[in-house]
Amino acid sequence: GFEFWKRLCAEHGINPEGILEDFATEGTDRKDVFFYQSDDEHYIPRAVLLDLEPRVIHTIMNSPYSK
Repeated sequence: GFEFWKRLCAEHGINPEGILEDFATEGTDRKDVFFYQSDDEHYIPRAVLLDLEPRVIHTIMNSPYSK
């Protein structure tokens, strides 16, 4: 799940803080399919993927995407 969201963020120009990068403001890609736009600049994933394995949780919590 972590790699999936990481890849989606990269493809749509969304940084780890959920803010749209300048280069991604142009175009017609459908960010709203996977992300909810909470305000003018923040995007939040529309799904929550759970994994209870401690190693996976530790990896995600210590990554730039933990916020």
